[in-house]
Amino acid sequence: MAVARNEAGRDVRGQLRALIGATAFAEHACARLVRDVEAEGYRLTKDMKGTVVSVYGGGEAYAVEFLGLEAGMAVVTIGAADLAGNAN
Repeated sequence: MAVARNEAGRDVRGQLRALIGATAFAEHACARLVRDVEAEGYRLTKDMKGTVVSVYGGGEAYAVEFLGLEAGMAVVTIGAADLAGNAN
C-alpha cells in the first residue's frame, strides 16, 4: 500500500500532526532531514538521521543531535517542516 507524502516528505500521520499542531517528535525520538539544510554553520544533507534533544514552540522547531559531521557531532535547531520520522 502506497502512502502519500507531501512536499516536506511527511506521511499522512505527520501531515495530520502538522495540521492540528501536535508535537510530531518527542525528546529522544529519531528523525531524518527531508531536504538539505544549512543551519548554525553546518551543512546537513537530506536523509541525515538525528536524535531530538529538545522541542521548541510545541513542535515548531527542534534541537536535533547529528553525528558524523566534520566536527564530530552537533546539536542544531531544525524547523519542523525539515524533519520526518522513521529514521531507524
